Amino acid sequence: MGANSDIIYKGANNTSVLIVRSKKMVKSLIEKFKLHPNKSKTLEFPPIPEELVPSMLRGNFDGDGHFSKREAGIVTASESFALSLYDILQNFDLHPILNLEKPNETWLFRVYVRGKNNLKSLENILYSDGSQLFKVDKRKKLSEVYK
Repeated sequence: MGANSDIIYKGANNTSVLIVRSKKMVKSLIEKFKLHPNKSKTLEFPPIPEELVPSMLRGNFDGDGHFSKREAGIVTASESFALSLYDILQNFDLHPILNLEKPNETWLFRVYVRGKNNLKSLENILYSDGSQLFKVDKRKKLSEVYK
């Protein structure tokens, strides 16, 4: 495209960042690749068959989830996604908790599950289908948080 910009590497994972300042190029990329501006605020849980919900949850926890001492959760800027996730976890009888936080200019929705039995149940829901498509480190971390 004729650009000769520097590539910026951030963080321990060497995440690449591409900064595009051309409005015309941004518009073209959005149209061509069906990108959504402010996706983090407008993300919705997609309508999927019930039998695929555990796989979808596993993907969400693998990508955006965190597992810490006695807790598993996801933080999102999307109210719609947070409410859907809360309802789904509630349907699995995991007793989720939903908090609204504002650490800076953006409101964040924190959905999490606590308690040894709930975390064991969550692990069973996420990994009982026999699929090998998951992040090994995340599964290991989840199995450690309720011990």
